[in-house]
Parts: sequence; C-alpha cells; structure tokens
Amino acid sequence: MTRFTPAVAFALATLAVASAQPADELKGAAGKWTVTKAALGGKDVTKAFKGVELVLAPDGAYTLSLSGETDKGTVKVDAAKTPKQMDIIGNDGPNAGKTFKTIYKLAGDTMTVCYELGDGPRPTAFESKAGTKVFLAEYKRAK
Repeated sequence: MTRFTPAVAFALATLAVASAQPADELKGAAGKWTVTKAALGGKDVTKAFKGVELVLAPDGAYTLSLSGETDKGTVKVDAAKTPKQMDIIGNDGPNAGKTFKTIYKLAGDTMTVCYELGDGPRPTAFESKAGTKVFLAEYKRAK
C-alpha cells in the first residue's frame, strides 16, 4: 500500500493560482479541519487519514500534520472557476517544491477537496475513480 505523507493528506487534503487571493474565500476556509471521508483511486482510505489535522490561515498558509510528519505551504484559490479551484504549494516538509491541482467546495463546516496527486489534469468532478491518482477528501471544521 502507498505510504501517505502529510501533504498527500492535504494534497491531501486540505486552494488555480489567482493573481490575488480572494480574502473572503480564504477567511471562510480558515481554521482547523479533520478528515471525515477519504478515497484514493476509487478505494476508501478514510481509516488511514483519520489522524489528519489541517490548519488553514486567512492569508493562505497551511500546516498539515499526520503521523508525526508536518507539511507546510500555501494555497492559492480561484473561486471564480466552476468548480472552484485551489493550488496547494508545499514549502516545507515531504511535499516541499510540489504543487497539487485541486477543486474544492465549502459548505458551512464541511469542505470537500478533490486532488490530482499525479501528473494528470486538474480534477473536474468530485470523484475518485479506480486506476487514478485522484484523492477525494471531506473535511469537517474542528470545534
């Protein structure tokens, strides 16, 4: 089985590069998040990601922790696209130097993010099909 690193969890879990950050969008996503559901390549991997802790800052910085490993970086959102797009850029940790293309939706205290973890195109639907490197994660805001 594939070894999961923190960024795979935020890139896995848990914003297309826009010239300026939409402040309201980032404020709405700011906070601490935990994984409630996860699928990779069409398989349920929720159990492997139950320990993920994702913290998003209003300025687009993120910290993701999983199994004692920490990944840090930034997210860039393009909320004008449908579905909304996010690029996750690893700066420090196992995903330093990597960029993950995602789509996302935010509904109250639930955030769903669909990541392309390989070299494929950005996902266009919130699904993880067998034989792909698409990771689909649902996060709940920690209280």
